[in-house]
Amino acid sequence: MRALFLAGLTVLLTLASFAQSKRVVVMGSSTAFGTGAQPETDSSWVRRVSHYYKYQNQVVDTIVNLARGGYDPYHGLPAWYTPAPGYNVPDPLRNITKATSFSPDIIMICFVSNNFNEGGLPTDSIMRVLQLLKDSANKAGSVCFISTTQPRSDFNLASRLRLKVLKDSIINRFGFYAVNLYDSLVNPVDWGIRPDCASPYDLVHLNNVGHRVIANLVIAKGIFNVSTTRTRKSGNWNDPLTWDKGIIPGENDSIAVQAGHTLVFNSQAHVRNLSVAAGATVILSNSATDVQIGKAENCRTALAINGTLQVNEGKLTVFGSLQQMPGSSFQMTGGELIINGNSGVELSSVADGYNLFDIAPETATFEFSGGTLQIVNPPFSATSEAIRCTFNFGENSTLKLGDGNSTIDCNQENGFGGFLLPEVIGRLVIDASGAGNNRVFRNMQPLTVKGLEVLSGRVIQSAPLTIGY
Repeated sequence: MRALFLAGLTVLLTLASFAQSKRVVVMGSSTAFGTGAQPETDSSWVRRVSHYYKYQNQVVDTIVNLARGGYDPYHGLPAWYTPAPGYNVPDPLRNITKATSFSPDIIMICFVSNNFNEGGLPTDSIMRVLQLLKDSANKAGSVCFISTTQPRSDFNLASRLRLKVLKDSIINRFGFYAVNLYDSLVNPVDWGIRPDCASPYDLVHLNNVGHRVIANLVIAKGIFNVSTTRTRKSGNWNDPLTWDKGIIPGENDSIAVQAGHTLVFNSQAHVRNLSVAAGATVILSNSATDVQIGKAENCRTALAINGTLQVNEGKLTVFGSLQQMPGSSFQMTGGELIINGNSGVELSSVADGYNLFDIAPETATFEFSGGTLQIVNPPFSATSEAIRCTFNFGENSTLKLGDGNSTIDCNQENGFGGFLLPEVIGRLVIDASGAGNNRVFRNMQPLTVKGLEVLSGRVIQSAPLTIGY
């Protein structure tokens, strides 16, 4: 029962949905090996997971299990690591170096109880070794999951409770990439193994029911669905340690900035989506920064800001809409914010009723004192508007409507304009192109601008438009 998960399993998998093969490696101890299951070859949790992905979902082709009974995390350390006297040494046939040699997409680490008893490995040593294993996997380009501890009935009460404490430490350290085995297997009466999950042959391992529980937990984790990358801590975009995967996100990743974290974009970045939790902050403050959210062929991405978006320099392009949520903060003092939510096709444009630059009236802080907001195309939908904002723009702000090239039609009769604009903006530049349906700017409410420049397209005045203040 000593290590269970997947740090020693090489899964050669064929993802039907992505038409590409993937590899997975699992490392661990006796539970991952299959001890306690009857028969091991069919009923262990690794075999159950393999059957689910190979035969039921046609995802996995082959699983190689590197787990071995009696192992603790030190057995899994890299080949270059020399432990202090008294600690187990890395096994070159079953350690993280061996695991990464398969170039896997995913590595799962399952050391669950061996030497975790009172008087065994110190807590800081356990966490340091698990972190090193994960960092080694991430450095090699693999996504890595770490299993929590697992209850044991042969431990005394103090040692049983220590497994619970270590479980919490692993979850706190590894977040989404921790797989919680403990809570589903523990007997809360004595903190040992649940009676219906316990092997009848010893007080250490699991029976078929227990292995089925673990298999279900692994499947529920969705180890092949890891397109969302979360921040591990505050940091720069291009620092792998900023991310819970330990890998800098790519263009197919969705990004979640967690509460309490500040993400600084300090280089070029292209991702599928970005969400900013309440209490989290995203900053662009480098003139060389070029951040792209979404793809031009699908202008439906929603950039949801529940925390703070701060644009001081650089360029942020959103293929979809920016949704500034109640209680959030928008701060723009420079740089460019470019929004394109209309591809010319309904299914790949911002949906009906959603505005492209949408600032909730309950937004806690709104500051647009400098820089340029550009809306490339009017919204596709007749029930959407380019801008909804009750807050005034600063006198040094620039609102640019159109890019001088795009002629994509829209169903909004007011084009870039409408009823939801702020009362005051800075410089207004119209470059909407001459062709195309509704490539106009029609203000439906009184509007004051510091300056107006019409490069292409038309301005239709349906309410007072005051220039200069």
